[in-house]
Amino acid sequence: MLIFGKSKVVRGKLQIGIIEPFYVLQLRSRLRSRYTPYNKLLLYSPKQFMEQGRALQHYDQSWAIIHFLIHGDNGQHRNLLGKYLGALKENKSLQQAFDIAFGGIDFAALEGRLITYFAEMDDD
Repeated sequence: MLIFGKSKVVRGKLQIGIIEPFYVLQLRSRLRSRYTPYNKLLLYSPKQFMEQGRALQHYDQSWAIIHFLIHGDNGQHRNLLGKYLGALKENKSLQQAFDIAFGGIDFAALEGRLITYFAEMDDD
């Protein structure tokens, strides 16, 4: 699934980031089972990310945080994604990029908002 996944025009406005109902259900299930905390996942090496039997879980969780940072809470977290990606572009380590983007916020609260965002999302 891509960040923008599915798009459509509604009343003359383009809506991006539309999620298929089956994906909402799958994501909820993955966020309840074998969940990897984001403060760990965002620091994983490629080898850790692709760990036997966990790659799909990690992919879904990664997709979820990107979608949430762009679309969740009316887009108020987009700047965090920009900071994180900007730091990586400047060849900062994963830890440095995480600290630059998320160091000044309550990350546990942000992660809680992400889980709530998908739990409350319509699945039809």
